[in-house]
Amino acid sequence: MNEAPAARAGTAADRIARAAVACMALVALAAQGDEPGSTDSSWTVIDLQQLAQFATRDAVVTAAPDRGPGVIRVSAVDDPWPVFDYPGLGRQMCDNCTFIHLRGVTFDDGIIEVDINSQRTVAEDREQKGFAGLIFNLDPAMRSWESVYFRPHYMVEAGGEGKSVQYVRMPGENWFFLRGGSAALKDGELVDTTNYQEVDVDKPSKYEGTAKGIAPGQWFTARIVVAGDEVVAFVRPEGAREFSRVLRVDSFNEPAATGLIGFYTEPLNTTFFRNARYLRMSAQEAAAWLAREP
Repeated sequence: MNEAPAARAGTAADRIARAAVACMALVALAAQGDEPGSTDSSWTVIDLQQLAQFATRDAVVTAAPDRGPGVIRVSAVDDPWPVFDYPGLGRQMCDNCTFIHLRGVTFDDGIIEVDINSQRTVAEDREQKGFAGLIFNLDPAMRSWESVYFRPHYMVEAGGEGKSVQYVRMPGENWFFLRGGSAALKDGELVDTTNYQEVDVDKPSKYEGTAKGIAPGQWFTARIVVAGDEVVAFVRPEGAREFSRVLRVDSFNEPAATGLIGFYTEPLNTTFFRNARYLRMSAQEAAAWLAREP
């Protein structure tokens, strides 16, 4: 039996009403932002002002109200280059060892975001590049950790663009070894054994990239996505509407690695952090999210 015109009209009206509700829901979700997890409040915002939540490694953390609400200042201790027990090499200088980390907050896959503003403490020291970034997969015993950090001064100095963002896994895979450098222990000291006829350690490795838009003393948002054995970094300079993908690498850690997270600053450098948060996801969810990003 054919449906009556009035019934058909009512059914069509129901369909339109349901579609309108769905559209309103989509609009509401969009209004909350395009961030994964923002619709179910699964982001965890880090209250940076709670300084007691941080443990430090050769670094000092203080509130920085002069830089705005919720801002912290992180700087290295007086000794400019702390030492680290390198496997098989003994205690040697470490260039990624001055950081703070959150006590007891573990993270494996998902997204970490923070605003960074970094600059030289000693303005005339041209060797300092305002390095700063994020620490993740930190072993609680501090035997190893991963980091994505940024070199803002390289973006304003000739020839440095391609080295303005760096991935490392400390202590074995620092920037020097990732560029093909080598070292050995001789008479109790670490000696550079690189064959410079075959390796140019000034040339960026595949673990480095270009973070356009960052500059010394200016805010930018760093976003690190960990998806199994993949680590991807994004940057959004202050005032920009969108993030830009600046680096993608294969992690040196096991895909299921879980560790602590924190914030890194270089010696002779002062770094400010604000608006920190993280979002835990499964490796599959993080990979699917990355697949949707430009």
